[in-house]
Amino acid sequence: FGLTSRLLRQPPPNERIGYWHNCQLVLRTLQGLCWGSIAILFHGHGPDFINDILILMVLIAVSSAGIVNTAPSYRTSVGFSAGVLILPICYYFWLGDAIYFKLASGATILLLAQFQFGWDAYRQFLEGVQQLVLNRRMSRQLEQRNRELDELNRQLSVLATHDKLTGLYNRHFMVDQLQQQRELFQRYGNVCSIVLLDIDHFKQVNDRHGHAVGDQVLVAFS
Repeated sequence: FGLTSRLLRQPPPNERIGYWHNCQLVLRTLQGLCWGSIAILFHGHGPDFINDILILMVLIAVSSAGIVNTAPSYRTSVGFSAGVLILPICYYFWLGDAIYFKLASGATILLLAQFQFGWDAYRQFLEGVQQLVLNRRMSRQLEQRNRELDELNRQLSVLATHDKLTGLYNRHFMVDQLQQQRELFQRYGNVCSIVLLDIDHFKQVNDRHGHAVGDQVLVAFS
């Protein structure tokens, strides 16, 4: 658990993911074997099978709970589940008694069922991750689309209020501004001035040099 927490806080580079995955698999399998060894260490000698049955039930519960924790890796799930139950299964088969043979057979069936449950949990986890990645990708696409729309709206706003040739505010914008200033003057009495500029003999520029040169003069003057 400490290793998993550290890797979650500081994810390894891509080329090291396989190595740490194998380390996690080995550690989980050893952890499962430690759990499974309880069936051998605490095996009760004699006709009383209750203790062994209780131990086996605990091991089955531990193995089942491990399916959720190891869902991101099916190999790790198999390693942990097999590590928990393989020792009791082999040991009970080795004892050879009828009741232990039944316990070992039942534990084997449950282990196979856990393999299937582990696969289902892994598939559900994988689908959830894929959906999360898809949602984030769509979110980034929507953010990009919104930025493009904002930029387009800004460009449309500039086109709607500016003259295309000179880049100055156009007549429509100026009329709106004059109307606002007039309303402010009527309400507050603020001083408002209007400056009018004219290019002398501009018609002669167009007549003598052409409208293209006249446009250049307007741009330079602006």
